[in-house]
Amino acid sequence: MIVSSPDWIKIKSSLSDAKMWLFFTTANLAIWHGVLTHRINSPELTTTLFFWLVALFVLWKKRNDIYLVSQPWKNFIGIFLLAIIIYRGLALFWYENFVLQFIPFFSLLSLALIASGWKGLKQYTRPLIAFLIFSLVDGISEKVFTSFPDGFTFPKLTADFSTFFLHYIGFDVSQEGVFIYLPDGSVEVLYACTGGPLIGLLLQLTFVLFIIAPLNWKFASKILIGLLSLGFFLGVVRVALLAVVVSDPTAFEYWHGSEGSQIFSLAAFSIWIVSAHFIYEHYENQLKVKQAEETTENSKPETASSEGESTSPPESNPSRLRFLSGLGLMISVVTLFTFFFPEVGRRQVPPLNFPSQLSLKGWTRESSVPLTDETDSINDYVQQFRSGQQYLYRQQNQAVTVELRHIGGTFGNVGGFASRYLKRGKVESDKRSKTLPNLGAYQLYHDESYAYLSTCITSQGESTTNIGDFVYKMNRNLLKANSRLWSGVIGTRSLRERNCLWVHLSTPLQENSPEASYQRLEAVFQEGYPKWQALF
Repeated sequence: MIVSSPDWIKIKSSLSDAKMWLFFTTANLAIWHGVLTHRINSPELTTTLFFWLVALFVLWKKRNDIYLVSQPWKNFIGIFLLAIIIYRGLALFWYENFVLQFIPFFSLLSLALIASGWKGLKQYTRPLIAFLIFSLVDGISEKVFTSFPDGFTFPKLTADFSTFFLHYIGFDVSQEGVFIYLPDGSVEVLYACTGGPLIGLLLQLTFVLFIIAPLNWKFASKILIGLLSLGFFLGVVRVALLAVVVSDPTAFEYWHGSEGSQIFSLAAFSIWIVSAHFIYEHYENQLKVKQAEETTENSKPETASSEGESTSPPESNPSRLRFLSGLGLMISVVTLFTFFFPEVGRRQVPPLNFPSQLSLKGWTRESSVPLTDETDSINDYVQQFRSGQQYLYRQQNQAVTVELRHIGGTFGNVGGFASRYLKRGKVESDKRSKTLPNLGAYQLYHDESYAYLSTCITSQGESTTNIGDFVYKMNRNLLKANSRLWSGVIGTRSLRERNCLWVHLSTPLQENSPEASYQRLEAVFQEGYPKWQALF
């Protein structure tokens, strides 16, 4: 009979084991997080899957040693934390890689609290450390590599070695700072094109390997130096390749885009896998030698517990079993819901509502028309351009056009906005950046007929013109403990708001001199700023 078969008995035993349900729940969270990561086209997908596999491997290996504790108050904290994580993941904005990076750590922390309370957290130390490394190391490594002193930046160092490499293999190449020149064109070396991101990836993987297989510092330092050199070398080769194919737009787009980048990431990952295999073999050999020595010295070897042997009585609390099995099934439903509803994890920024009448003191509004851009799509579900309005104002014989565009999921690069949305090309001259107290930064420039003022007003206040300033102000506001932070945690708004109200002002040049036109635009900007910022 099937009910008495060994397979059925084994399945029935697993279904009545609370620890198996805990492992099942963890695996479901891993799948759910992987679906979300893939959905927002995150480059971290491979790394994410690897870290989850490591965590599951460690938990499976220690499954017999894990003890479950019923501590209602501590268990409730874990349930509350997991509920916030699930809700926040389902309400994820399409650009929130930052939130995704921390979901594994807090998911595992919440499960540990649910299963074992505060005192049992030490059982989950290794996978928790692995996910903490996953969350922090990549950002820290980028911060380090982009903080070198002037004249010794990571892109400059990469450009130096790439130029030498091209010269060595026979190319007619020259260099000026981070620019590499070949007869057919030139490239500018930015951090994203260097081996810095690869080094961050290799550091993440290697630190996790050290958690699984602890090695002595001398041997570990040699491994780190070797892998750092590997990441840097692959970055040098990639930059050299980009310089060679810069005259071929199709080839350059391929190697500069995600597909070409993934080839180098795959090469780094493959070399790391081979290295990790030999490193783990070395660790196991050391472990066997150590265990043999301990067995020889121990007069009572039978008291030593073998790996995987249970050190705690099996979990037999029926209410505990029902709770963990119910939790596992609930996470399965969440995973299936996320998988079958493709809009989950791709939440868009709600568009701003622009009034048809927006007055400016001293100016008469002549017209107001909405702006649209249906081609600005990331994919079938996401569009960066959210809404816009164009206003025409007149003061005697002087006219000013105000264009307001709400851009979501951006880093506030004003120069990129102009070329993308205005389709005017690089016709501006005399570009200058200025800053006003309590308002922020803006750019002034002109072409043959018009003067322009362009800036990005953030939802947190103050305006920016470049990526660095935008990110700085975004992170600065993230650290403020206020209602905005709590709104970001629970998902009513983005935790790191990448909203931008792009303000683009234009006015005809007067007597071929831009100064008077610039002053007029600055006056309009100061008058309109409070009203535009209030639109958020």
